[in-house]
Amino acid sequence: MPEVGAQGAQLLDLLRALARELHPRDPAIERHGLDDSLERDFGLDSLARVELAARIERTLGVRLPEAGFSEAETARDLLRFFDAAPPAIEPAAAALAVPREGPATEHPALAVETLTEALDWHLARHPERAHITLYGERDGVEEIGFGALAREAGAFAAGLAARGVAPGERVAIMLPTGRGFFVAFYGALRAGAIPVPLYPPARPAQLEQHFRRIAGIVANSGARLFVTVEPAKLFAHVLQAHAEALRLIERYERPDQPSIPIHPRAARGYACTEAPRGTLYHRYRIDESGAIREAKIVPPTSQNQKTIEQDLWHFVPQHFEDKQDELRWRCEQAIRNYDPCISCSTHFLKLDIERD
Repeated sequence: MPEVGAQGAQLLDLLRALARELHPRDPAIERHGLDDSLERDFGLDSLARVELAARIERTLGVRLPEAGFSEAETARDLLRFFDAAPPAIEPAAAALAVPREGPATEHPALAVETLTEALDWHLARHPERAHITLYGERDGVEEIGFGALAREAGAFAAGLAARGVAPGERVAIMLPTGRGFFVAFYGALRAGAIPVPLYPPARPAQLEQHFRRIAGIVANSGARLFVTVEPAKLFAHVLQAHAEALRLIERYERPDQPSIPIHPRAARGYACTEAPRGTLYHRYRIDESGAIREAKIVPPTSQNQKTIEQDLWHFVPQHFEDKQDELRWRCEQAIRNYDPCISCSTHFLKLDIERD
C-alpha cells in the first residue's frame, strides 16, 4: 500500500467524514484511499468539493488553489498542492481584508423594481463606481463598475438579438463566477430575455457527464440559447440531444390505440440496418403464431472485437511504463475509437499489470 503520511491521513479523515455524510449507506467508503477517485469512489460532486476545500482550510490550515482543487482526480492529487499552498486566512485577518464602506449615498427610488432599472439608476449618477468586486486566488481583486458592466452587457444583448433571441425567451448561462457570467446575466436582461444560470462542473473532464445532468433543466426552461465556456462547445450536441428528447416526451400525445393489428405467419427474415454504433446484421425465424423461434444478431461490437484486441496488443507495449490509471485511460480511449457497447459505462475496463 502506498505511503499515506500524517497529512494524507488527516486528509483521508476529512474526506471519509464528508463522504459518510453524503452517502451514509455506502459501506465501501472506509476502504477508499488516497488513490481512489474523488467523484466515482467518494461520490463528491462540484458542491461537495467546495465543502471539502472549506474543511481543509478550517481544519488543516491550508488554502488550496481553486484550479488545482477542481481538476484533482484523487486525494493524492490534492496532497501535491499542500506544500505550495498559502496558509489559510485567520478570521481576524479576513475581517481586515473586507473593504470598508464608502460614504453614504442616495438609494434608488421605490419606483425602481428590476435589476436593469437599478443598473440604469446607478449608471446615470456614478458610472465609474464599483458595482461588483471579484476576489480571485492569491488575493487578486477585480472591480466592475456600473458603466463598464452596462457597456459590456449592452454589447452582449445586441449579440443575443442578432441571433434571434426575442424578449421573454430563455437564455441558459453556464459560466464560472466571474466577469463573463455577470455580463451574460445582465446582457440577457438587457435583451428582455430570462437568464437561466447553471452551475458549471468542477472539472473540465466532467463536461459531457454534467451536460447529461442539466439537460432536464435546460429542456424545462425552454432555453433558446446556451452560453458557456469554449471547451464545452465540444459536447453541446449531448445537451441538445437530451433536451430535445425531453421536449418530445413532454409534448407526446397518446394515440387512439397503442398498436396496429397484424396477422403473423411462419417466415424467416433477414436485415442489415444502421444502428447507433454502426451496421447491425440480424436474422429471425418466426412461427405461425408470431413467436420468434430463432434469432441471430451480429452487432458492431462483435464485428470489431478482433480488431480492438489487435490494437491493444500493439498499443499497450508502447505505453507500458505509464502509470496504471493513465494506461487504463489510454486503453479506454483506444477501445472507444470503435464505440463498442461495452463503453456505455464510463469506467468499463479492468486492467491488471504484472511487471518483472
